[in-house]
Amino acid sequence: MTLSNPDPTWPSAALAIDDKGAHVKFDRPGGASSYLFLNNAGGSGMVLIDAAGKRRIGMTVTPDGKTKVERLGDDGKPLP
Repeated sequence: MTLSNPDPTWPSAALAIDDKGAHVKFDRPGGASSYLFLNNAGGSGMVLIDAAGKRRIGMTVTPDGKTKVERLGDDGKPLP
């Protein structure tokens, strides 16, 4: 299911269910995007993507409760 704005240059939101789990994606044409997910195994997370389409932050929680927060640089490699 996709929720679109009346102006196609404004953000949209999409809810998807597939064989991996449930996902909500927020997207701005030509701009940044982000998504939330809950996979079938019980892991969850959030990913933030910059306007250039590069993944910048990833946060996950495993089914057993372990957390990970990862910041990524321009080259896609983790920052300290």
